Amino acid sequence: RVRADAQKRATRNPLIGKVTAEEWADIKVSTGHRCYYCEKYIVNLTMDHVIPITRGGHHTKENIVPACRSCNSSKGNKLVKDHPDLDDISMVFA
Repeated sequence: RVRADAQKRATRNPLIGKVTAEEWADIKVSTGHRCYYCEKYIVNLTMDHVIPITRGGHHTKENIVPACRSCNSSKGNKLVKDHPDLDDISMVFA
């Protein structure tokens, strides 16, 4: 059910922008393959939209940070400033 809802939202709000495989690789290299939030070294990082797509964010390299599955799942569609577990990270996006 959750997946179906996400697919419906994606259909209503098509992604604006594009992150190429090369850009995604560059992002991961620039962070040392570390989760942006917990800073753990992770081989299989996920793309996290700093400003969630559901809140008007775009699928661009400027709005993408690498995140481990746990942090990405925990953050959900919240902004970093709205997430109590992430309020002490070095970079806060509003």
